[in-house]
Amino acid sequence: TASITLSLNDGSGSDNAISLSTFNVTVAAPRDPFFSNVSLLLNFNGPDGSTVFTDRSDYNHISNAFNGMRISTAQSKFGGSSAFIPNGSSFLSTPNHLSLQLGNSDYTIEFFIYSPADSAGGMVITKGNPYISSEFGLMKYYNNELRYYPTNSSGSTFTGSEAGQPNTTSDTWHHVAVCRQGNSHRFYLDGILQKTVEASATAVTNDPLLIGLSPWSGTGWPAPAGIYLDDLRITKGIARYNGNFPPPAEEMNNNPIAPDNLWNKTTFLLQPDGPNNATTFTDKAS
Repeated sequence: TASITLSLNDGSGSDNAISLSTFNVTVAAPRDPFFSNVSLLLNFNGPDGSTVFTDRSDYNHISNAFNGMRISTAQSKFGGSSAFIPNGSSFLSTPNHLSLQLGNSDYTIEFFIYSPADSAGGMVITKGNPYISSEFGLMKYYNNELRYYPTNSSGSTFTGSEAGQPNTTSDTWHHVAVCRQGNSHRFYLDGILQKTVEASATAVTNDPLLIGLSPWSGTGWPAPAGIYLDDLRITKGIARYNGNFPPPAEEMNNNPIAPDNLWNKTTFLLQPDGPNNATTFTDKAS
């Protein structure tokens, strides 16, 4: 907020100014230019012990918590609370929806993770059975490695190797992001590119999106017991990051959102908004 004073003078360069009015102007922080592409936005805000997980995307997905999955105020990156996965059977399930079927689309999946020293390894987020057909998988391994598995169209292993195996530091918040752009899959930790792999296979499943345990009969992957997650966002159709970037410094939302770290590099942005049959396409880049 800035205070602005309007004044008149006689043009002689003297200080004979007459103040007419003083008023405040508030400039809103920039909104997310890709918010219309956001498929899921979970800030994990709420009272301690709550099992209500509010999606702040335009889709308002309903997520259901199972086996102790809950909001916790013990740790948080933003907002004073986070999602807590207390045991290996805990998970959050978001029903299948077209917006969550990433298929061969470009996409970005990102979140903050906090792993206490005594936390276990397991699946953080996946869509589909990783042993049969899944769209993606991201897990915390037992020595605090983070592993991202690109699309698996069939069989018992994911297509492509683990796209990154960086060791995270216990008792520290880390930002994790994975981007698919074409057949390139990029894995970032704290804004630093760890590895890029090529994987062209595509799977589209009708399974729910799961955070935590993947409870497939006989082939379940446990949840990473004891970890905390904050600010999870899925953006479909956009690979937000291409090169190293500073992680979000504020809670991710659209009212307003922390500035797009690459907005000043955006040279062309078309968001086909407008009346039906319109032929005007407006470039919204700066």
